[in-house]
Amino acid sequence: MREGNTRGLFQGREVVSVLTGEPEYLDPLKDDSPNGWIVTATRGTACRRRSTARSSSHNHKKYNDYPRLGSVVGYSAIKSIAAGVKRAGGTDTEKLIKAFEGLTVETPFGKIGYRAEDHQSTMGAFVGKTRTTRARA
Repeated sequence: MREGNTRGLFQGREVVSVLTGEPEYLDPLKDDSPNGWIVTATRGTACRRRSTARSSSHNHKKYNDYPRLGSVVGYSAIKSIAAGVKRAGGTDTEKLIKAFEGLTVETPFGKIGYRAEDHQSTMGAFVGKTRTTRARA
């Protein structure tokens, strides 16, 4: 990132980067973080729901840090598995497959579902543009 900025690699270009907007990627960049890139899962967007704010507050008190996107996705996956096992009445593979068809789960990002036709989750990604608070030269 620093070398690209130094050499003007990103100037005058629209940059789309799937992971760069996640806190896990932005935090280490600090002053070298990109400005105006189209990205997924920015921290500000991800923390607006009340349940996410509560979780974030608890996390900050306990660890002096906020939860990263990977934490929220992992938490949502475990909640999904627990709901699927409960609905299936156990861990039998075929029963779990049926249990996930149309299953809905409350996550920090809101309610998600699992589509019956392809077993895919409806938990999407937030899309936006990065914005730095530092002055640009």
